[in-house]
Amino acid sequence: MVVRLLKQYITSWKFAFTAWPFLLLLWGLNLTFALLVINPLNYGLKKAFGNTLDLSTFLQGFDYTLIMDFLREYDVAVGAAFDQSVLIILISILLQVFLTGGIVHLVISRDGSTRFRDFWAQCSNFSMKYLSLSVMLMIVTGIIFMLLFMFFSKDGFNPFFFENELVLIHRFWWLLTLGLIFLFWLSIFRDAAKIEIYRNSEAGFFKNILSGLRKSITIPFILNGLLNTIVFVIMMGIFFSLRPQLDLFGWTLIALSQAWLILRIVYRIGRLRSFALLP
Repeated sequence: MVVRLLKQYITSWKFAFTAWPFLLLLWGLNLTFALLVINPLNYGLKKAFGNTLDLSTFLQGFDYTLIMDFLREYDVAVGAAFDQSVLIILISILLQVFLTGGIVHLVISRDGSTRFRDFWAQCSNFSMKYLSLSVMLMIVTGIIFMLLFMFFSKDGFNPFFFENELVLIHRFWWLLTLGLIFLFWLSIFRDAAKIEIYRNSEAGFFKNILSGLRKSITIPFILNGLLNTIVFVIMMGIFFSLRPQLDLFGWTLIALSQAWLILRIVYRIGRLRSFALLP
């Protein structure tokens, strides 16, 4: 089973690279929204600092006094820039949900020869279903982590109420482990549900959710999720190990950031494809 999963996973990544027109489309959309988020903040910083040397000092490291003076003096400019960026981020999140239908259609197609017209059509057809799935996942995640926090804080945080502070430390690590396991399973369920919603579009929403739930606890789906997680952790390790070696605003850092963005899109397509190949 493991060997078959590895072969399917390699095939999935090859498939992701063959869908290069859609990679360029998704990269362009993500880059556009990233620039739209950065521009208001960049404008706010330039308007606040002007041509002074404070901006370079601000970017070189954490300076509590400078930051507090900056926020106190230019709170209006920063607030307006922040509000614009938050709005654009929300629109970007909705766009990602909207694109899910087209991406799932792409990964389920036999050879990736999807036309752009079909891609956008599936984005439109499944937008509400995938939006409902996203909202449901956010609600479930919020409830689970609220329960974990309530259990963590059930005895308060006053150290005088504990014989040993190790009680809180051990509880924290146990609950953190449970939270990570939950997020790991949730990522498997999310992708399984996306595929079921697309494949059984005539069935009811909750019927597809239950079908995705059943598949998410099977051995092949769990092993495939573990394989995807290992690959993503390796990708992050390589990226963050290279980043400190580069200049803060150097062209090499820009190139690395764009390579990371493209690689995450490839990972997203390859991950969904690997789940779609499972029975």
